Amino acid sequence: MSGGTKAVKADCQSRVSFAARRGNGGGFACCLLLALGCIALEGCGRPMPRLAPPAIDPAAAGQAAIDEYDTNHDGVISGAELDRCPALKAAEKKYDHGSGKITADDIAERIRAWQASRVCMSQMAIRITLDGKPLKGATVTSEPEKFLGPNIPGAKGVTNAQGTVWPQVDRSRPGMFYGLYKLRVSKTIDGQETIPARYNTETELGFEKAPDSGGLAGMKLALKSK
Repeated sequence: MSGGTKAVKADCQSRVSFAARRGNGGGFACCLLLALGCIALEGCGRPMPRLAPPAIDPAAAGQAAIDEYDTNHDGVISGAELDRCPALKAAEKKYDHGSGKITADDIAERIRAWQASRVCMSQMAIRITLDGKPLKGATVTSEPEKFLGPNIPGAKGVTNAQGTVWPQVDRSRPGMFYGLYKLRVSKTIDGQETIPARYNTETELGFEKAPDSGGLAGMKLALKSK
């Protein structure tokens, strides 16, 4: 390992330790990614390239969202239209500025805020209960909204005994890119789906993954079987 690589590794380890002591979830997520990069550095002896954010055209995405969800063609997404886009509904206060209506410009502005962040992805824990009990062994899929374009990959994971999952793009990219996602929860037994359709094929679950959305702290979902 070169002297420069050793220095970068030491800096990463220091940042992770500091973030852990401070309890800074967002900072810890950022530093965790740095630490993973340091592991790769040690293995190959040369720096890993900086992870670039997926290409999104904010203005085009905003207009595509209006085209998809503005069913009454008044130029905004509001009321019952938000029910069809659970991600926007979950993050409504970050978009509508108190008006109850989301415009193409609101969406474009928010996407630009993601893009201004120095980190394009991070991990997030999702804890799921079904009828008050931890949901173990469920497949959880984070599906990016189509209006964001084709460049954001989805993320997936399986809940542990505590009902917790950390969806990830793949093993080399542990986490999710910033974006708006539908969330689908599925668990089959003997080929039969045990989770209601409103949580998978007709999901009403969604969220925004963003620099200010809680980092590793994640979210909790309380599902009902009936």
